[in-house]
Amino acid sequence: MPIQEHINRLIAIRLQFDIMDVENIVVARTDSEAATLITTNVDERDHAFILGTTNADLEDLVNVMNKAERDGATGDKLQAVEDDWTRKAKLCLFNDAAAAALKAKGVAQSKIDDFLKQAAHASNRTARKLAKEAGAGEISWNWDSPRTREGFYRYQGGTQCAINRAVYYAPYSDLIWMETAKPILAQAKEFADGVHAVHPKQVRLGASRLR
Repeated sequence: MPIQEHINRLIAIRLQFDIMDVENIVVARTDSEAATLITTNVDERDHAFILGTTNADLEDLVNVMNKAERDGATGDKLQAVEDDWTRKAKLCLFNDAAAAALKAKGVAQSKIDDFLKQAAHASNRTARKLAKEAGAGEISWNWDSPRTREGFYRYQGGTQCAINRAVYYAPYSDLIWMETAKPILAQAKEFADGVHAVHPKQVRLGASRLR
């Protein structure tokens, strides 16, 4: 879900506690470490982690899948169509596509690094402007083409993605919780340091789930 939708839920639960006149602890949990989809791109704070394709020759995935289904593809065959499309799409984040374009044009690595730092949490519109100013020109990158038939956007989860969300959740919660696949100390430290860089006094909980 978009960052704002989760914030709205945190606000709602706090309001409910106030109405009931009870004390409680609000824990903002982010499961975005392993996330692969997001419902919408309406919140620009999510933009840096939405995937797109630079292959302008590809027809939209939805159209390809619908055509395959009309032609009788089901199950594994339908999945194979999607896998083939995804392989050709070479999905990437806009900032990575911009960095590659800058490198191809011979822009100095220091300037590329500056771009990546400035665009790290920027909206797609701002990131495009920064890339153009850095010398990348107009970049063919499309985040609508890879959308699923349910309308979801492709999303790149991970620790940095979880940090991004936790930073925005912190003002509306008592504790921050990141769910991880395994109890890895280095990952927990990366998450804690990332949140504390913005909210030094924020309490963090770490959790893992067994597979």
